[in-house]
Amino acid sequence: MDIPDISFEVIYNGFLDLFFIDNNFYYPKQYKYTTCPDADARAIQATYFAYLWAKEDGINLPYSIILRATRLGDYLRYSHYDKYFKKIGDCFNYKLCTPGSGIMGDWTWRRGSSYIHSGYQNPLVAWIFSTQSAFKLKSSTGNKDWSVSLDRQLEFMRWLQTPEGCIAGGATNSWEGQYNTPPQNITNFYGMYYDWQPVYHNPSSNNWIGMQARSIERVCSLYYLSGNQKAELICQTWVEWIKKNIQIHDYEIIHATKLTWEGNPDDWDSSSFYKSGINTSLHGTVFEMGFDLGSMASIVKSLLWVSMKDNDQEGLDLAIQIMDIIENYKDDLGYAVEEFHDNYSKFANPVYFPNDWKGRNPQGAYLKRGACFLDIRPKYKEDPDWYQVEYYLNGYENPPVFTYHRFWVQAEIMIANGLLSIYKVKSSNHNDHSNNNNNNNNNNSGSGITRTNCSEAIIQEGYECCPIGCKIYYTDSSGDWGIYNNDWCGCGSYVEPYCNQEAILYGYPCCSECSTVYYQDKNGEWGIENGDWCGMPYKCKNK
Repeated sequence: MDIPDISFEVIYNGFLDLFFIDNNFYYPKQYKYTTCPDADARAIQATYFAYLWAKEDGINLPYSIILRATRLGDYLRYSHYDKYFKKIGDCFNYKLCTPGSGIMGDWTWRRGSSYIHSGYQNPLVAWIFSTQSAFKLKSSTGNKDWSVSLDRQLEFMRWLQTPEGCIAGGATNSWEGQYNTPPQNITNFYGMYYDWQPVYHNPSSNNWIGMQARSIERVCSLYYLSGNQKAELICQTWVEWIKKNIQIHDYEIIHATKLTWEGNPDDWDSSSFYKSGINTSLHGTVFEMGFDLGSMASIVKSLLWVSMKDNDQEGLDLAIQIMDIIENYKDDLGYAVEEFHDNYSKFANPVYFPNDWKGRNPQGAYLKRGACFLDIRPKYKEDPDWYQVEYYLNGYENPPVFTYHRFWVQAEIMIANGLLSIYKVKSSNHNDHSNNNNNNNNNNSGSGITRTNCSEAIIQEGYECCPIGCKIYYTDSSGDWGIYNNDWCGCGSYVEPYCNQEAILYGYPCCSECSTVYYQDKNGEWGIENGDWCGMPYKCKNK
Protein backbone atom coordinates (compact mmCIF):
# COMPACT_ATOMS: atom_id res chain seq x y z
CA MET A 1 0.00 0.00 0.00
CA ASP A 2 1.24 3.48 -0.89
CA ILE A 3 1.34 6.64 1.18
CA PRO A 4 -0.32 9.50 -0.76
CA ASP A 5 2.29 12.24 -1.02
CA ILE A 6 1.72 15.98 -1.44
CA SER A 7 2.96 18.33 -4.13
CA PHE A 8 4.14 21.27 -2.05
CA GLU A 9 5.17 21.55 1.58
CA VAL A 10 6.72 24.16 3.87
CA ILE A 11 9.65 21.81 4.67
CA TYR A 12 9.07 21.21 8.34
CA ASN A 13 10.47 17.81 7.45
CA GLY A 14 7.12 16.63 6.04
CA PHE A 15 7.18 13.26 4.27
CA LEU A 16 10.69 13.65 2.91
CA ASP A 17 12.41 11.44 5.48
CA LEU A 18 10.08 8.59 4.54
CA PHE A 19 11.71 8.46 1.14
CA PHE A 20 15.18 10.01 1.50
CA ILE A 21 17.90 9.78 4.13
CA ASP A 22 19.77 12.93 5.12
CA ASN A 23 21.84 12.47 8.26
CA ASN A 24 22.01 16.24 8.73
CA PHE A 25 18.19 16.46 8.55
CA TYR A 26 18.52 19.12 5.86
CA TYR A 27 15.94 18.80 3.13
CA PRO A 28 15.99 21.56 0.49
CA LYS A 29 12.74 23.32 -0.30
CA GLN A 30 11.25 21.81 -3.42
CA TYR A 31 8.19 21.35 -5.53
CA LYS A 32 7.17 18.02 -6.98
CA TYR A 33 4.23 16.86 -9.00
CA THR A 34 3.32 13.64 -10.71
CA THR A 35 3.47 13.93 -14.47
CA CYS A 36 0.76 12.38 -16.59
CA PRO A 37 2.17 12.60 -20.11
CA ASP A 38 -0.42 10.29 -21.62
CA ALA A 39 -3.16 12.72 -20.51
CA ASP A 40 -1.12 15.67 -21.81
CA ALA A 41 -0.78 13.86 -25.12
CA ARG A 42 -4.53 13.25 -25.28
CA ALA A 43 -5.12 16.99 -24.82
CA ILE A 44 -2.83 17.61 -27.80
CA GLN A 45 -4.63 14.91 -29.76
CA ALA A 46 -7.99 16.58 -29.05
CA THR A 47 -6.59 19.96 -30.08
CA TYR A 48 -5.43 18.54 -33.39
CA PHE A 49 -8.82 17.03 -34.19
CA ALA A 50 -10.50 20.32 -33.25
CA TYR A 51 -8.12 22.07 -35.67
CA LEU A 52 -8.74 19.46 -38.38
CA TRP A 53 -12.53 19.44 -38.17
CA ALA A 54 -12.75 23.22 -37.81
CA LYS A 55 -10.65 23.57 -40.97
CA GLU A 56 -13.00 21.22 -42.82
CA ASP A 57 -15.87 23.51 -41.80
CA GLY A 58 -14.01 26.60 -42.98
CA ILE A 59 -13.22 27.78 -39.45
CA ASN A 60 -9.79 28.74 -38.13
CA LEU A 61 -9.03 27.42 -34.66
CA PRO A 62 -7.64 30.29 -32.53
CA TYR A 63 -3.86 30.35 -32.82
CA SER A 64 -3.52 30.69 -29.04
CA ILE A 65 -4.92 27.18 -28.62
CA ILE A 66 -2.46 25.68 -31.10
CA LEU A 67 0.38 27.64 -29.47
CA ARG A 68 -0.43 26.14 -26.08
CA ALA A 69 -0.46 22.67 -27.61
CA THR A 70 2.95 23.15 -29.24
CA ARG A 71 4.44 24.54 -26.01
CA LEU A 72 3.16 21.45 -24.25
CA GLY A 73 4.71 19.33 -26.99
CA ASP A 74 8.11 20.83 -26.27
CA TYR A 75 7.83 20.26 -22.53
CA LEU A 76 6.38 16.79 -23.02
CA ARG A 77 9.75 15.60 -24.27
CA TYR A 78 10.88 15.50 -20.62
CA SER A 79 8.77 12.36 -20.33
CA HIS A 80 11.12 10.70 -22.82
CA TYR A 81 13.80 10.61 -20.14
CA ASP A 82 14.48 8.26 -17.26
CA LYS A 83 13.19 9.38 -13.84
CA TYR A 84 16.67 10.43 -12.69
CA PHE A 85 17.89 11.19 -16.22
CA LYS A 86 20.06 8.08 -16.17
CA LYS A 87 21.29 6.60 -19.41
CA ILE A 88 18.90 4.40 -21.42
CA GLY A 89 21.01 2.95 -24.18
CA ASP A 90 21.37 6.27 -25.96
CA CYS A 91 19.91 8.15 -22.93
CA PHE A 92 16.78 9.41 -24.72
CA ASN A 93 14.08 6.73 -24.99
CA TYR A 94 11.61 8.70 -27.16
CA LYS A 95 8.57 7.11 -25.49
CA LEU A 96 6.09 8.45 -22.99
CA CYS A 97 6.65 7.52 -19.35
CA THR A 98 5.45 8.97 -16.13
CA PRO A 99 9.42 16.60 -13.02
CA GLY A 100 10.24 18.16 -9.86
CA SER A 101 12.92 20.63 -8.91
CA GLY A 102 14.51 22.56 -6.13
CA ILE A 103 12.74 25.86 -5.48
CA MET A 104 15.94 27.65 -6.51
CA GLY A 105 16.20 25.61 -9.71
CA ASP A 106 19.53 24.13 -8.66
CA TRP A 107 18.64 20.46 -9.09
CA THR A 108 16.07 18.42 -10.97
CA TRP A 109 14.35 15.08 -10.83
CA ARG A 110 11.18 13.57 -12.19
CA ARG A 111 8.48 12.42 -9.85
CA GLY A 112 7.43 9.79 -12.31
CA SER A 113 8.99 6.50 -13.24
CA SER A 114 11.58 4.70 -15.29
CA TYR A 115 8.91 2.36 -16.63
CA ILE A 116 7.41 2.52 -20.12
CA HIS A 117 3.86 1.14 -20.48
CA SER A 118 2.33 0.24 -23.82
CA GLY A 119 -0.97 1.65 -22.59
CA TYR A 120 0.43 5.18 -22.28
CA GLN A 121 1.90 5.57 -25.77
CA ASN A 122 0.54 8.04 -28.32
CA PRO A 123 2.27 7.84 -31.71
CA LEU A 124 -0.45 10.06 -33.18
CA VAL A 125 0.92 13.02 -31.20
CA ALA A 126 4.44 12.19 -32.38
CA TRP A 127 3.12 12.27 -35.96
CA ILE A 128 1.36 15.60 -35.38
CA PHE A 129 4.50 17.31 -34.09
CA SER A 130 6.80 15.79 -36.69
CA THR A 131 4.69 16.24 -39.84
CA GLN A 132 1.94 18.86 -39.39
CA SER A 133 3.16 22.37 -40.21
CA ALA A 134 0.45 24.06 -38.13
CA PHE A 135 1.89 22.31 -35.06
CA LYS A 136 5.56 23.05 -35.67
CA LEU A 137 7.47 23.33 -32.40
CA LYS A 138 9.61 26.35 -31.52
CA SER A 139 12.51 24.34 -30.12
CA SER A 140 15.36 23.61 -32.52
CA THR A 141 15.19 19.81 -32.15
CA GLY A 142 11.54 19.28 -31.15
CA ASN A 143 10.17 18.18 -34.50
CA LYS A 144 13.14 15.87 -35.05
CA ASP A 145 12.76 14.37 -31.57
CA TRP A 146 9.11 13.61 -32.19
CA SER A 147 9.93 12.14 -35.61
CA VAL A 148 12.23 9.63 -33.94
CA SER A 149 9.60 9.10 -31.23
CA LEU A 150 7.00 8.20 -33.86
CA ASP A 151 9.06 5.30 -35.17
CA ARG A 152 10.23 4.28 -31.70
CA GLN A 153 6.70 4.13 -30.26
CA LEU A 154 5.46 2.03 -33.17
CA GLU A 155 8.44 -0.29 -32.84
CA PHE A 156 7.67 -0.57 -29.12
CA MET A 157 4.06 -1.58 -29.75
CA ARG A 158 5.14 -4.12 -32.37
CA TRP A 159 7.81 -5.53 -30.02
CA LEU A 160 5.07 -6.16 -27.44
CA GLN A 161 2.47 -7.61 -29.83
CA THR A 162 1.73 -11.27 -29.23
CA PRO A 163 1.02 -13.80 -31.99
CA GLU A 164 -2.63 -13.56 -30.87
CA GLY A 165 -2.65 -9.82 -31.57
CA CYS A 166 -2.96 -8.26 -28.10
CA ILE A 167 -0.26 -5.96 -26.69
CA ALA A 168 1.88 -6.96 -23.70
CA GLY A 169 2.98 -4.67 -20.86
CA GLY A 170 6.12 -2.64 -21.44
CA ALA A 171 9.72 -2.11 -20.38
CA THR A 172 11.83 -0.60 -17.64
CA ASN A 173 15.19 1.10 -17.40
CA SER A 174 15.32 0.41 -13.65
CA TRP A 175 14.94 -3.26 -12.85
CA GLU A 176 13.15 -3.69 -9.50
CA GLY A 177 13.20 0.10 -9.19
CA GLN A 178 16.89 0.07 -8.22
CA TYR A 179 18.68 -0.16 -11.59
CA ASN A 180 19.53 -3.80 -10.87
CA THR A 181 20.63 -6.34 -13.46
CA PRO A 182 17.66 -8.44 -14.64
CA PRO A 183 17.70 -12.24 -15.09
CA GLN A 184 19.38 -13.48 -18.24
CA ASN A 185 16.10 -14.59 -19.85
CA ILE A 186 14.68 -11.04 -19.84
CA THR A 187 14.73 -9.59 -23.35
CA ASN A 188 15.41 -5.97 -24.24
CA PHE A 189 14.26 -3.10 -26.41
CA TYR A 190 16.95 -0.49 -27.13
CA GLY A 191 18.59 -1.26 -23.80
CA MET A 192 15.38 -1.41 -21.74
CA TYR A 193 14.13 -4.64 -20.19
CA TYR A 194 10.79 -6.34 -20.82
CA ASP A 195 8.33 -5.97 -17.93
CA TRP A 196 4.97 -7.70 -18.24
CA GLN A 197 3.42 -5.46 -15.55
CA PRO A 198 5.24 -2.12 -15.62
CA VAL A 199 4.55 0.68 -13.11
CA TYR A 200 2.23 -1.08 -10.65
CA HIS A 201 1.53 -4.64 -9.54
CA ASN A 202 -1.57 -4.58 -7.34
CA PRO A 203 -3.48 -5.22 -9.49
CA SER A 204 -1.16 -6.01 -12.39
CA SER A 205 -0.99 -3.00 -14.69
CA ASN A 206 -1.67 -4.81 -17.96
CA ASN A 207 -4.43 -7.25 -17.03
CA TRP A 208 -7.23 -4.77 -17.73
CA ILE A 209 -8.59 -4.58 -21.29
CA GLY A 210 -8.74 -0.80 -21.03
CA MET A 211 -4.96 -0.52 -21.35
CA GLN A 212 -5.30 -2.30 -24.69
CA ALA A 213 -8.30 -0.38 -25.94
CA ARG A 214 -7.23 3.17 -25.11
CA SER A 215 -3.68 2.91 -26.43
CA ILE A 216 -4.43 1.03 -29.64
CA GLU A 217 -7.06 3.65 -30.57
CA ARG A 218 -4.29 6.25 -30.85
CA VAL A 219 -2.34 3.97 -33.17
CA CYS A 220 -5.42 3.30 -35.28
CA SER A 221 -6.33 6.99 -35.61
CA LEU A 222 -2.76 7.52 -36.84
CA TYR A 223 -3.33 4.78 -39.43
CA TYR A 224 -6.58 6.40 -40.59
CA LEU A 225 -5.11 9.88 -40.92
CA SER A 226 -1.70 9.04 -42.36
CA GLY A 227 -1.86 5.54 -43.83
CA ASN A 228 1.30 4.67 -41.86
CA GLN A 229 2.12 1.07 -42.79
CA LYS A 230 3.57 0.20 -39.39
CA ALA A 231 0.42 1.42 -37.66
CA GLU A 232 -1.60 -0.50 -40.24
CA LEU A 233 0.03 -3.82 -39.36
CA ILE A 234 -0.31 -3.30 -35.60
CA CYS A 235 -3.96 -2.24 -35.81
CA GLN A 236 -5.18 -4.80 -38.30
CA THR A 237 -3.61 -7.56 -36.21
CA TRP A 238 -5.15 -6.19 -33.00
CA VAL A 239 -8.61 -5.65 -34.50
CA GLU A 240 -8.65 -9.20 -35.82
CA TRP A 241 -7.92 -10.37 -32.26
CA ILE A 242 -10.54 -8.22 -30.53
CA LYS A 243 -13.27 -9.21 -33.00
CA LYS A 244 -12.77 -12.82 -31.90
CA ASN A 245 -13.25 -11.76 -28.30
CA ILE A 246 -16.55 -9.87 -28.59
CA GLN A 247 -19.86 -11.72 -28.34
CA ILE A 248 -23.30 -10.14 -28.76
CA HIS A 249 -26.45 -11.97 -27.71
CA ASP A 250 -29.93 -10.52 -27.20
CA TYR A 251 -28.83 -6.90 -26.90
CA GLU A 252 -26.05 -7.76 -24.48
CA ILE A 253 -22.29 -7.60 -25.03
CA ILE A 254 -19.73 -9.95 -23.54
CA HIS A 255 -16.08 -9.26 -24.31
CA ALA A 256 -12.55 -9.82 -23.04
CA THR A 257 -12.10 -7.78 -19.85
CA LYS A 258 -9.00 -9.27 -18.24
CA LEU A 259 -5.90 -10.92 -19.69
CA THR A 260 -2.99 -12.90 -18.36
CA TRP A 261 0.52 -13.05 -19.84
CA GLU A 262 3.30 -15.57 -20.23
CA GLY A 263 6.72 -15.65 -21.84
CA ASN A 264 8.89 -12.86 -23.21
CA PRO A 265 9.07 -11.06 -26.55
CA ASP A 266 12.14 -11.54 -28.72
CA ASP A 267 15.08 -9.19 -28.32
CA TRP A 268 14.07 -6.32 -30.56
CA ASP A 269 15.46 -6.02 -34.06
CA SER A 270 13.93 -3.19 -36.08
CA SER A 271 14.38 -5.20 -39.29
CA SER A 272 11.85 -7.72 -37.92
CA PHE A 273 8.92 -5.28 -37.85
CA TYR A 274 7.03 -6.80 -40.78
CA LYS A 275 8.17 -10.38 -40.27
CA SER A 276 5.71 -13.11 -39.35
CA GLY A 277 6.53 -15.69 -36.72
CA ILE A 278 8.05 -13.26 -34.20
CA ASN A 279 7.47 -13.40 -30.43
CA THR A 280 6.54 -17.08 -30.51
CA SER A 281 7.11 -17.43 -26.74
CA LEU A 282 5.01 -14.37 -25.80
CA HIS A 283 1.30 -14.97 -25.25
CA GLY A 284 -1.73 -13.12 -23.95
CA THR A 285 -4.74 -15.15 -22.82
CA VAL A 286 -8.23 -13.91 -22.00
CA PHE A 287 -9.11 -15.19 -18.53
CA GLU A 288 -12.23 -13.15 -17.84
CA MET A 289 -15.15 -12.07 -20.02
CA GLY A 290 -17.64 -9.39 -19.02
CA PHE A 291 -18.79 -5.90 -19.98
CA ASP A 292 -16.63 -2.82 -19.43
CA LEU A 293 -18.61 0.17 -20.67
CA GLY A 294 -15.75 2.65 -21.18
CA SER A 295 -13.34 0.12 -22.65
CA MET A 296 -16.02 -1.00 -25.08
CA ALA A 297 -16.41 2.57 -26.35
CA SER A 298 -12.62 2.78 -26.79
CA ILE A 299 -12.72 -0.48 -28.74
CA VAL A 300 -15.45 0.96 -30.96
CA LYS A 301 -13.23 3.94 -31.82
CA SER A 302 -10.45 1.58 -32.89
CA LEU A 303 -12.89 -0.47 -34.95
CA LEU A 304 -14.14 2.69 -36.63
CA TRP A 305 -10.70 4.01 -37.58
CA VAL A 306 -9.54 0.71 -39.07
CA SER A 307 -12.84 -0.23 -40.70
CA MET A 308 -13.26 3.20 -42.31
CA LYS A 309 -9.70 3.07 -43.65
CA ASP A 310 -10.07 -0.49 -44.94
CA ASN A 311 -13.67 -0.13 -46.19
CA ASP A 312 -14.64 -2.97 -43.87
CA GLN A 313 -18.43 -2.79 -43.62
CA GLU A 314 -18.53 -5.75 -41.24
CA GLY A 315 -16.36 -3.83 -38.78
CA LEU A 316 -18.53 -0.72 -39.15
CA ASP A 317 -21.68 -2.77 -38.55
CA LEU A 318 -20.15 -4.22 -35.39
CA ALA A 319 -19.19 -0.76 -34.11
CA ILE A 320 -22.69 0.62 -34.70
CA GLN A 321 -24.32 -2.42 -33.13
CA ILE A 322 -22.21 -1.97 -30.00
CA MET A 323 -23.02 1.73 -29.73
CA ASP A 324 -26.74 0.99 -30.11
CA ILE A 325 -26.51 -1.44 -27.19
CA ILE A 326 -24.53 1.04 -25.10
CA GLU A 327 -27.51 3.42 -25.31
CA ASN A 328 -29.39 0.97 -23.07
CA TYR A 329 -27.01 1.92 -20.24
CA LYS A 330 -27.92 5.60 -20.25
CA ASP A 331 -29.69 7.15 -17.28
CA ASP A 332 -30.36 10.68 -16.01
CA LEU A 333 -26.70 11.19 -15.04
CA GLY A 334 -25.01 9.64 -18.05
CA TYR A 335 -23.80 6.15 -18.92
CA ALA A 336 -23.09 3.59 -16.23
CA VAL A 337 -23.35 -0.03 -15.17
CA GLU A 338 -23.51 -1.62 -11.75
CA GLU A 339 -20.03 -2.62 -10.62
CA PHE A 340 -19.10 -5.43 -8.27
CA HIS A 341 -15.73 -5.10 -6.52
CA ASP A 342 -14.38 -7.37 -3.80
CA ASN A 343 -11.21 -5.29 -3.35
CA TYR A 344 -12.93 -3.07 -0.78
CA SER A 345 -11.45 -5.61 1.63
CA LYS A 346 -8.06 -3.97 1.01
CA PHE A 347 -9.22 -0.91 2.95
CA ALA A 348 -8.01 -2.78 6.03
CA ASN A 349 -4.55 -3.56 4.61
CA PRO A 350 -1.64 -2.12 6.63
CA VAL A 351 0.60 0.67 5.31
CA TYR A 352 4.27 0.56 6.22
CA PHE A 353 5.64 3.31 8.48
CA PRO A 354 8.98 3.13 10.31
CA ASN A 355 8.67 2.41 14.04
CA ASP A 356 9.77 5.87 15.15
CA TRP A 357 7.92 7.87 12.47
CA LYS A 358 4.63 9.68 13.10
CA GLY A 359 2.74 12.77 11.95
CA ARG A 360 -0.49 14.05 10.41
CA ASN A 361 -1.45 14.38 6.76
CA PRO A 362 -3.57 17.14 5.13
CA GLN A 363 -6.77 15.16 5.85
CA GLY A 364 -5.91 15.28 9.55
CA ALA A 365 -5.20 11.56 9.77
CA TYR A 366 -2.66 10.42 12.35
CA LEU A 367 0.12 8.54 10.57
CA LYS A 368 2.06 5.96 12.51
CA ARG A 369 3.16 2.36 12.58
CA GLY A 370 0.14 0.05 12.27
CA ALA A 371 -2.10 2.43 10.29
CA CYS A 372 -4.11 0.88 7.46
CA PHE A 373 -5.29 2.18 4.09
CA LEU A 374 -8.52 3.57 5.54
CA ASP A 375 -6.82 5.16 8.55
CA ILE A 376 -4.83 7.54 6.37
CA ARG A 377 -7.85 8.34 4.15
CA PRO A 378 -10.60 9.15 6.69
CA LYS A 379 -12.71 11.19 4.25
CA TYR A 380 -14.00 7.94 2.76
CA LYS A 381 -16.20 7.70 5.85
CA GLU A 382 -17.93 10.97 4.94
CA ASP A 383 -19.46 9.45 1.80
CA PRO A 384 -23.21 8.84 2.29
CA ASP A 385 -22.84 5.27 0.99
CA TRP A 386 -19.87 4.44 3.21
CA TYR A 387 -22.05 2.25 5.42
CA GLN A 388 -22.32 -0.32 2.62
CA VAL A 389 -18.55 -0.74 2.50
CA GLU A 390 -18.40 -0.76 6.29
CA TYR A 391 -20.90 -3.64 6.46
CA TYR A 392 -18.67 -5.63 4.13
CA LEU A 393 -15.54 -4.86 6.16
CA ASN A 394 -17.38 -5.98 9.29
CA GLY A 395 -17.93 -9.44 7.89
CA TYR A 396 -21.07 -9.33 5.74
CA GLU A 397 -20.77 -11.90 2.99
CA ASN A 398 -21.29 -9.89 -0.19
CA PRO A 399 -19.40 -6.74 -1.18
CA PRO A 400 -21.51 -3.70 -2.10
CA VAL A 401 -22.55 -2.97 -5.67
CA PHE A 402 -22.34 0.65 -6.85
CA THR A 403 -23.23 2.39 -10.10
CA TYR A 404 -20.25 4.57 -11.00
CA HIS A 405 -20.62 7.38 -13.54
CA ARG A 406 -17.00 7.79 -14.57
CA PHE A 407 -16.02 10.91 -16.50
CA TRP A 408 -13.64 9.13 -18.85
CA VAL A 409 -16.41 6.67 -19.76
CA GLN A 410 -18.78 9.50 -20.67
CA ALA A 411 -16.02 11.08 -22.78
CA GLU A 412 -15.23 7.87 -24.66
CA ILE A 413 -18.89 7.25 -25.47
CA MET A 414 -19.47 10.83 -26.62
CA ILE A 415 -16.38 10.77 -28.83
CA ALA A 416 -17.36 7.41 -30.35
CA ASN A 417 -20.82 8.79 -31.15
CA GLY A 418 -19.17 11.93 -32.49
CA LEU A 419 -17.04 9.90 -34.90
CA LEU A 420 -20.14 8.10 -36.16
CA SER A 421 -21.74 11.46 -36.87
CA ILE A 422 -18.74 13.35 -38.29
CA TYR A 423 -17.80 10.57 -40.69
CA LYS A 424 -21.44 9.72 -41.48
CA VAL A 425 -20.95 6.05 -40.68
CA LYS A 426 -23.93 3.93 -41.69
CA SER A 427 -24.75 0.32 -41.01
CA SER A 428 -25.48 -2.00 -43.91
CA ASN A 429 -28.69 -2.87 -42.04
CA HIS A 430 -29.99 0.71 -42.32
CA ASN A 431 -31.96 1.66 -45.41
CA ASP A 432 -30.55 4.57 -47.40
CA HIS A 433 -33.48 6.62 -48.69
CA SER A 434 -31.50 9.19 -50.63
CA ASN A 435 -33.05 8.00 -53.90
CA ASN A 436 -36.64 8.34 -52.72
CA ASN A 437 -38.91 10.57 -54.81
CA ASN A 438 -38.53 14.12 -53.55
CA ASN A 439 -42.07 14.81 -52.45
CA ASN A 440 -43.68 14.72 -49.08
CA ASN A 441 -46.28 12.18 -50.11
CA ASN A 442 -43.61 9.51 -50.53
CA ASN A 443 -42.03 9.93 -47.12
CA ASN A 444 -43.66 6.80 -45.74
CA SER A 445 -43.72 4.53 -48.77
CA GLY A 446 -41.90 1.23 -49.00
CA SER A 447 -39.68 1.36 -45.94
CA GLY A 448 -42.27 1.01 -43.19
CA ILE A 449 -40.75 4.08 -41.49
CA THR A 450 -43.26 6.77 -40.66
CA ARG A 451 -41.78 10.21 -41.27
CA THR A 452 -42.74 13.76 -40.51
CA ASN A 453 -43.93 16.22 -43.15
CA CYS A 454 -40.88 18.45 -43.47
CA SER A 455 -40.40 21.54 -45.62
CA GLU A 456 -40.03 21.34 -49.40
CA ALA A 457 -36.86 23.47 -49.14
CA ILE A 458 -35.10 20.79 -47.11
CA ILE A 459 -36.12 18.08 -49.57
CA GLN A 460 -34.87 20.21 -52.50
CA GLU A 461 -31.49 20.39 -50.78
CA GLY A 462 -31.29 16.59 -51.04
CA TYR A 463 -32.16 15.71 -47.45
CA GLU A 464 -34.86 13.36 -46.16
CA CYS A 465 -37.63 14.11 -43.73
CA CYS A 466 -36.88 12.79 -40.24
CA PRO A 467 -38.83 9.90 -38.72
CA ILE A 468 -41.52 10.77 -36.24
CA GLY A 469 -40.40 11.79 -32.78
CA CYS A 470 -37.44 13.73 -34.17
CA LYS A 471 -35.61 16.31 -32.07
CA ILE A 472 -34.89 19.76 -33.55
CA TYR A 473 -31.14 20.51 -33.43
CA TYR A 474 -30.99 23.49 -35.79
CA THR A 475 -33.33 25.95 -37.52
CA ASP A 476 -32.67 28.11 -40.58
CA SER A 477 -34.61 29.60 -43.48
CA SER A 478 -35.19 26.13 -44.94
CA GLY A 479 -36.90 24.82 -41.82
CA ASP A 480 -36.25 22.73 -38.73
CA TRP A 481 -33.42 20.19 -38.81
CA GLY A 482 -33.01 16.92 -36.94
CA ILE A 483 -30.52 14.05 -37.19
CA TYR A 484 -31.18 10.52 -38.46
CA ASN A 485 -28.67 7.82 -39.41
CA ASN A 486 -25.86 10.25 -38.54
CA ASP A 487 -27.02 12.77 -41.14
CA TRP A 488 -29.22 15.89 -41.20
CA CYS A 489 -32.92 15.49 -41.93
CA GLY A 490 -35.96 17.75 -41.96
CA CYS A 491 -37.94 17.69 -38.72
CA GLY A 492 -41.49 18.51 -39.76
CA SER A 493 -44.91 18.57 -38.15
CA TYR A 494 -45.81 15.87 -35.66
CA VAL A 495 -47.43 12.74 -36.97
CA GLU A 496 -48.95 10.19 -34.62
CA PRO A 497 -46.34 7.42 -34.17
CA TYR A 498 -47.17 4.24 -36.01
CA CYS A 499 -44.84 2.04 -33.96
CA ASN A 500 -42.06 1.97 -31.38
CA GLN A 501 -40.19 5.30 -31.89
CA GLU A 502 -36.90 3.85 -30.66
CA ALA A 503 -37.01 1.27 -33.44
CA ILE A 504 -37.42 4.06 -35.98
CA LEU A 505 -34.59 6.15 -34.61
CA TYR A 506 -32.28 3.12 -34.64
CA GLY A 507 -33.06 2.62 -38.33
CA TYR A 508 -35.48 -0.32 -38.07
CA PRO A 509 -38.81 -0.25 -39.94
CA CYS A 510 -42.25 -0.59 -38.44
CA CYS A 511 -43.76 -4.03 -38.94
CA SER A 512 -46.22 -4.01 -41.84
CA GLU A 513 -48.89 -5.83 -39.81
CA CYS A 514 -49.61 -7.26 -36.39
CA SER A 515 -47.63 -10.45 -35.87
CA THR A 516 -45.72 -12.45 -33.26
CA VAL A 517 -43.96 -10.40 -30.58
CA TYR A 518 -40.42 -11.82 -30.28
CA TYR A 519 -39.01 -9.30 -27.82
CA GLN A 520 -40.22 -6.54 -25.54
CA ASP A 521 -38.21 -3.79 -23.84
CA LYS A 522 -38.89 -0.39 -22.28
CA ASN A 523 -39.41 1.10 -25.74
CA GLY A 524 -42.12 -1.26 -26.92
CA GLU A 525 -42.66 -4.55 -28.73
CA TRP A 526 -40.50 -5.99 -31.50
CA GLY A 527 -41.33 -8.38 -34.31
CA ILE A 528 -39.34 -9.87 -37.19
CA GLU A 529 -39.91 -9.35 -40.92
CA ASN A 530 -37.61 -10.22 -43.80
CA GLY A 531 -35.05 -11.64 -41.38
CA ASP A 532 -34.63 -8.42 -39.36
CA TRP A 533 -36.19 -6.69 -36.37
CA CYS A 534 -39.17 -4.36 -36.82
CA GLY A 535 -41.17 -2.21 -34.44
CA MET A 536 -44.61 -3.62 -33.66
CA PRO A 537 -47.37 -1.10 -34.52
CA TYR A 538 -49.02 0.43 -31.47
CA LYS A 539 -52.43 -0.64 -32.75
CA CYS A 540 -51.38 -4.28 -32.22
CA LYS A 541 -50.80 -3.93 -28.48
CA ASN A 542 -54.33 -4.74 -27.40
CA LYS A 543 -54.98 -7.44 -29.95
